[in-house]
Amino acid sequence: MDIQSRATIPAQAATALMLSLLLTSPGWAQGKDSKNYPDRSIHIVVPASPGGINDILARLIGQKLNERFRQPVVVENKPGASTIIATEFVARARPDGYTLLMSPMASMAINPAIYPKLPYTPQRDFVPISLVASYPYILAVNASAPIRTVRELTDYTRANPSKANAGCAAATMQLLTEMFKQRTGAQIQCILYKGTNDANLALISGELLLSFVAPDASPRIKSGQFRALAVTSQKRTASFPDVPTVR
Repeated sequence: MDIQSRATIPAQAATALMLSLLLTSPGWAQGKDSKNYPDRSIHIVVPASPGGINDILARLIGQKLNERFRQPVVVENKPGASTIIATEFVARARPDGYTLLMSPMASMAINPAIYPKLPYTPQRDFVPISLVASYPYILAVNASAPIRTVRELTDYTRANPSKANAGCAAATMQLLTEMFKQRTGAQIQCILYKGTNDANLALISGELLLSFVAPDASPRIKSGQFRALAVTSQKRTASFPDVPTVR
């Protein structure tokens, strides 16, 4: 079976699962030299800014691939345009198994649903290797805001619509914000940022009232730089046992 080797690595399961499937499946590389794969450096493209959860996962995986294959693994950040810039770059790369995409859910599932025209097609241009990580988002507010519960947040946004804005650095964050608005009637304006770190810094400075943040922001929550109101998982998380779920 001839398998395209442009590959997406969605952030949805355990990192160990991806490494196990990739390292024990020699048949996925395309071409006559597949038995010798890899014989040169591997390029992992991250559609997010450095320091975010996708970037961290990509570098952890890259280190393990380097140890296993004894070939350089280059991790390159290409943030912007709701992951479209990086995803298009990989879609146009030579399909030889040496250019991989560390893809969040937005690239493969959300963008095709909300953008009528994309410069790539997930089913045509990509072959998934494995799920990598599954994690909840955390609904957080600026630490100085007079808000400690989700109900207080929705009440505040209705009373102060001009001050109610949210960081939307990725399509996932934007979708979560819009779903939250629909479910609660909160009046919130989405502010687009190039990367999640930029949105997190804006939340700390008070430029933003709220944001759905990924687990890599946990140290900032625990240090009091911003306040966690709820998690998007069905059950409370071990990292924040006192923080309720959104539901």
